[in-house]
Amino acid sequence: MKLLSAIVFLFLTIFSYTQETKENYIKTIEDLITKYNEANYNDIYLSMFSENYRNNISNDDFEKTFKQIKWILGQINNKEFIEHSKGMEGEITLLPEIKLSFSKSSFPYVNYRFQFEREKYNFNVSIDNDNKINEFSIFPFTENYSTNSVNNIQVSENIIDEKQQKIIFNKAKFFPDNTQISMAFIKNRKVKYYGVKRKNDTISEYINSKAVYEIGSISKVFTSNILANFVIANKLKLEDNINGYINLDINLDEDGSKKNITFKSLSNHTSGLPREPENLLEKGGFSIKKLNPYKKEDFESYLSKSLKLNYEMIGEFSYSNLGISLLGYIFTEMENLSYESLYDKYIFSKYQLNNTTFKAEKVKDLFVEGLNIQGDKIPFFDRLVSGPAGGILSNTEDLAKYALLQFDGSDEELKLMREKTFKINSKRSMGLGWFIINPKSNKKRMYQHSGNTNGYSAFMMVDLENKDAVILLSNVSYRNQHVQKINRLGYKLMRSLK
Repeated sequence: MKLLSAIVFLFLTIFSYTQETKENYIKTIEDLITKYNEANYNDIYLSMFSENYRNNISNDDFEKTFKQIKWILGQINNKEFIEHSKGMEGEITLLPEIKLSFSKSSFPYVNYRFQFEREKYNFNVSIDNDNKINEFSIFPFTENYSTNSVNNIQVSENIIDEKQQKIIFNKAKFFPDNTQISMAFIKNRKVKYYGVKRKNDTISEYINSKAVYEIGSISKVFTSNILANFVIANKLKLEDNINGYINLDINLDEDGSKKNITFKSLSNHTSGLPREPENLLEKGGFSIKKLNPYKKEDFESYLSKSLKLNYEMIGEFSYSNLGISLLGYIFTEMENLSYESLYDKYIFSKYQLNNTTFKAEKVKDLFVEGLNIQGDKIPFFDRLVSGPAGGILSNTEDLAKYALLQFDGSDEELKLMREKTFKINSKRSMGLGWFIINPKSNKKRMYQHSGNTNGYSAFMMVDLENKDAVILLSNVSYRNQHVQKINRLGYKLMRSLK
């Protein structure tokens, strides 16, 4: 299911504002906040938005989008008028995947700042002559922190050279104060660690190889590692239908018959499952006191009652957090173990990843708090059944151990994970969990995964041919407008090892 995800800013003309116009805007904003907080989305759509707007967006898409905003950001606690303005050309992707544009508005545009439970967001709105909302946009509010940072990163021939120092600084300078980046470089099996932290607009070396961060979707690699273990142990086959391994009636086809979802299709994102469980939105969002409402019983209810496949995407690549969460759930049912016990048995203890866990309290002395887009600390929450897709915590020392294991050709599980299972395009394929970069070339082939959560971003890439790897862990939010610089930093540092 695709959700309305991006709202396109347009150039608008600034109009003179009468007192009556100002009062109409104030009343509209107050009504919108009240109805949003009460989750009265249908009333917002029908009574507050113009016919022009409703001609562009269906009621169903509108409601799903507002539920998604509520789930991510929570209630609106406060508002602040900023200015009368004209819109800006460009687009902001707040929520993936449908892009929508409107004709150029001829009505005034007003900018507010909303304080949601979790973060501040800017809200721009245009109201027509009937006092209906004709256009609006919502995008993250970011403090104007300086990118003219002081470079205090020291060159060390034993760890980083001048080229790498410049690469690190030119990416790290875009992130807010208190940002940390922990790095591991592996060159021909030899590991070096380096870290930086931004404080008072100065970026300096910071020892943090033991510091623990959320690794986000790199968790998917570990979940697929358990899958590979079970295949090698003959507990299941990659082409087996998952329905034979759980006590739930799930994934009905359009004609009511069971649809064949295989273990391989869950691991390589070709199952046709949606990106996220849709019934998350039906819960009305989360509050700051209950950041993750998604529990095992909700998951099982969703699988048996609400799951809908995208039939057009079965057998095609469509990234699915849900698919990997389902893999982890099946494994806990098969082994009758908790998530922590399952992963400890097959991954953490087995590979001596001593500071890798689902539980922040286990590594509380090493745990680095995540940052939101303003650079403020955010609370940690247990991801429960979504943990297999993105809830593991680790540090660069443990991930470097795991990267080094890839160079040992005797580990059958790791070898199986690196075998191609699906071609995405000429540059990328999927193994089990791993993205395979340049799959046609032995010399240029690499195995990669990144991870992004509300308060963290991570990157891991392994070059099997040259026995090289780069690992980055940071407390940069996935909603930071510069978050892609973490991945770019990883790629550039990988090239610098050549």
